Order: sequence, then structure tokens, then C-alpha cells
Amino acid sequence: MYTNLLTRNLIKNSRRNYTSATHILNPGVTRTQSVSVCPGEGIGPQITDSVLTIFDSLNIPLKVKMIEYSSLKRGMANGSLRENKNLLLGPISNKMFDEKYKGICHQQVLKELGIFASVLNIISIPGVDTGGKDIDILIIKQTCDGFSIENKQSKKMKFKQIAQYARNNAIMSHRSKIHAFHNANMDHPHHEEFLIEMRKMAENDEILYEESYLADGAVKLMKNIEDFELIVTPSNCGLGTASIAMSMVGGHQLVPSVHIGDEYSIFEQGGNKPEEEKIDEKSANPTGIILSSTMMLRQANLPCYSDLIERAIFKTYEDPEVRTPDLGGNYSTQEFTNKVISNLEIKQDSVSSSVKEGSLAVEF
Repeated sequence: MYTNLLTRNLIKNSRRNYTSATHILNPGVTRTQSVSVCPGEGIGPQITDSVLTIFDSLNIPLKVKMIEYSSLKRGMANGSLRENKNLLLGPISNKMFDEKYKGICHQQVLKELGIFASVLNIISIPGVDTGGKDIDILIIKQTCDGFSIENKQSKKMKFKQIAQYARNNAIMSHRSKIHAFHNANMDHPHHEEFLIEMRKMAENDEILYEESYLADGAVKLMKNIEDFELIVTPSNCGLGTASIAMSMVGGHQLVPSVHIGDEYSIFEQGGNKPEEEKIDEKSANPTGIILSSTMMLRQANLPCYSDLIERAIFKTYEDPEVRTPDLGGNYSTQEFTNKVISNLEIKQDSVSSSVKEGSLAVEF
């Protein structure tokens, strides 16, 4: 048991302290990458501006195409987004219905871009109170809707897709166990089909696999969150699970997330809460969306910049005085952002000159 615990801790540390020192570009990858940014509404413009300010301080070789929120309101995927493939998205409303999709605005964006999985990367940040628990969980939620109008073969393919995606994530991030949360036999008959595909995925693999009814899984999560490494759920089963886990690391505003499709990826802070009642827009915590942007940078073949920003975030939280109001401090969004920038570990004699030229820093 001690050996297993030691091994798991070593694996956790290797994930947490990963650096991209050996990264090289694939053939054909252009020097300057392109992404789209939609600030959203409410606190969205403030926290996305935080990201862009950090990017600008590093002079990252990245073309940023801004997308007006109004284009998303109309349920239209902007042409630049279809070209760039990666979108950094500020919070957008969950309250506007569109008769075309019978769903909410945020869901429309996911549906139009063929998103099949939403992934939350929930980790404990050193310096943020988690009750002494070292938390490192991926929560993967299927995002496809409209089961009532899809044929059986289509459902099966989507369940197989999410099962395979969960397995691949477990392997690539050195996670030894997958938990499936479900409500099979409880007015959700398609959850049984989900479990069939998950069991097939786990048949011939070294990855451990366990199933729990949603209510039981939630209780286990609250009591022993450190026992979980990767949780996967069907489309209508993941919000409560995510809320529990996010609350245990300090809140959704600290959590990065990405929505994955076959072609497109959407990066945003965990949860979609543009209003943020009780929070002044100028004092919103940008941590989650900053960490989401580091995932986007890796997707855009710029992992070295991603590492710089991640380390700066963790270093910022080492100072207990640097906190936004949600964590009991009085730092504004801009003040917090400036502190992160001051903690960017740039080698002035070698890296900064390359950064100013708008290229990756490479030392021979």
C-alpha cells in the first residue's frame, strides 16, 4: 500500500511539475499561430483582458482574432473561429433561448462546433485552502444532447467516442483509474448504453475502472476526493459532480476547462457564470481562464509560454496577501494580473530578447 501511494504521489508530481523543455514543432507548423477570443459578458471582458495582458507582456507569437459576443448571441459560429480552431471564451449567458436549438446560448456554441466532451482540470493550488487535501482530477462530461431524436447507432458511436477519449486521457496523463458516474435505470435508459461502452473500454486495459450511481459517487467524492483521478459522465450527469469538486479547490473561478470536438476546442474557466453575483466585475478572479489559456497555448504548439504562465500563477499564490475578494483578499483583477506578470520567470539575458522578437526562446 505504501509503495502504491508513493508511486501515485510521484506521478502526481510529474504531472504538476511538467515542463516543455524538450518540445519541438511538428513539420509544417507555422511560426505564428492563430486563436480566436470572445470576451463574453459580465466579468468576461475583465478576465479575458487579464489573459491578453499576460500574453502581451510575453509578446507571444500569436495572432488573436476578437469575436463579438453578438455573433454568438445569434447562434452563428464566426468565420474566424472556424479558421482558427481554438477559441478562448469568456462567460456567456445561460438565459437566452433560441427556438432553432431549443436550448441555451452556451449549448448552442458547443452544438454548432461539434463539441463532444467538456473537460475540467481540477487541481489544488498551493496556498489555497483545500482542507489539507492534494486534489488532481479530470472530470470529462459528454456534451451531446437530443438523445430523443438520435438513432441507436448514433448514440452508440457517441458513447464509444467519450469512452475512448476518457481512456486516452488517463493514459496520457498517467492516471491509473477511471470512475464512471451514471443514473442507469433511473429514468435515464441511455445511461446503460453508456456503461456498456465504458466496460468495453476497460476490458483489456491496465487502467482500473469503477462505476457509481451519481448520488453515491457524489458522497464518495465529498468524503474522499483524493481517491479520484478521472471521472467520466454522460451529458446530463456532470454538473453536480463538477460543482462539488470545484468547491473543494476554492471555487469554479480557479478551475480551467476545455470543450473538445473533432475539429474545434473552446477554452474557458470552469463553470459558466457571467453574472458573478456579489463580485465587482473589476475584482473578478481570472485564475481559471488564465490556466485555460495555458491549455490553449499547448494546443497552439506554444508549450514553453504555457509553462511560464503556469509557474507564475503558482508562485503568485505562494504570497498569502495576494488574493482577490472571492478568496478573502482585496486585489482587483488588474492588480492580480500585474502580480502574475511580475512572477514570470524570464531569463533576461537570453529569453527576453527572443520574446521581444516574437518567437519562441530557443537556447543552443
